[in-house]
Amino acid sequence: MTMGVVAASPALAGPAQSAPGSVDGGHDHSVLVTKPDSTGYNEVYASGSNAVGQLGNNTTVNSTVFTKVRNLTRVKAVSANYHYSLALKADGTVWAWGKGHLGTGFSQSSVPVQVPGITNAVAIDAGIGHAVAVLSDGTVKTWGANGQGQLGNGTTTDSPTPVTVTGLTGAATTYGAAAAGLSHSVVVLADGTVKGWGDGDALGAGESVPESVTTPIAVPGVTGVKEASAKFTHTLVRLADGTVKGWGNDWNGNLGDGTGSPGGWAPTPVTAIGLTAVQGLATGQHHSAVLRTNSGGGWEVWNMGLGFGHTPVSGNHSLPGGPAAIGAGSGAHNLVTHADGSAWGRGDNSTGELGVGDTTARNTFTAVLETWSR
Repeated sequence: MTMGVVAASPALAGPAQSAPGSVDGGHDHSVLVTKPDSTGYNEVYASGSNAVGQLGNNTTVNSTVFTKVRNLTRVKAVSANYHYSLALKADGTVWAWGKGHLGTGFSQSSVPVQVPGITNAVAIDAGIGHAVAVLSDGTVKTWGANGQGQLGNGTTTDSPTPVTVTGLTGAATTYGAAAAGLSHSVVVLADGTVKGWGDGDALGAGESVPESVTTPIAVPGVTGVKEASAKFTHTLVRLADGTVKGWGNDWNGNLGDGTGSPGGWAPTPVTAIGLTAVQGLATGQHHSAVLRTNSGGGWEVWNMGLGFGHTPVSGNHSLPGGPAAIGAGSGAHNLVTHADGSAWGRGDNSTGELGVGDTTARNTFTAVLETWSR
């Protein structure tokens, strides 16, 4: 069942924003941010499954087009996973909706609710059952499930509200500084190194790491890191030289190293083959996507993993120029926003998560129906 479009005020909503963090996907829903106007005003829109309120429009009715998230404006970035979403506002507050560990002490809301105790966040990421927020002072807050120490506070006790990651300072304060997966967390430091905690098998620190790591440890073999991405059990990092490394689940070729790694798992970082000039990362459950620039000044989408293989391949979607933003669903869909304000989707679409007006999957990128007003 689908619902009608909730129209935005024509003078307020702009085209889709193309800055990093402007678009993301949960298991079967998607979320995007519109471009701010001259006063900084913008809005957030969501499409797809809404069974537990993950579209944030105060209903539980699915939508095959993007509908406006209630009472959420002046947003810098969004992050989604499984059945919930997060938004980082320009004032440093964090908001959550859907079903999951929302950071508020409650597990479900069909409209955005503010995560308490955070007023200076600069980067966010939604994991399957926990979330991470980097603060402007370089410290990190987490909340949610903690069965393997993914909150990083020295315990394995869940926390419905934010806690401080133990002993971690100096985190980068840019987009992509935080990444949260199924049961692990990763943070990029300002010096370009990476620390992680949680599921020891997913930290890229080798096979001798304990099963549960409750405080941050260094990820060896990666320096000059600018961005991290993790949505399930694999992690990618983008380096300053435009190359990509990754670790963790490689069964379907998620890491793009050409081999699938022994046993389908890379315990330490491996390099994605042939990827250069990469500008952005997105990870799903069994696939990965990147944005890279070409010699003509345009931007391109490349993919690896389930349906694409163990070596990165062109996604056959080019953008005339940047900047651009890319997001991946924890299911199997991708969204891209262009510098011209348009949005495009490809992959699974069983509940309308691509926002193209129907529930038919797309093998190629298709223009999203613009239900926000320019």
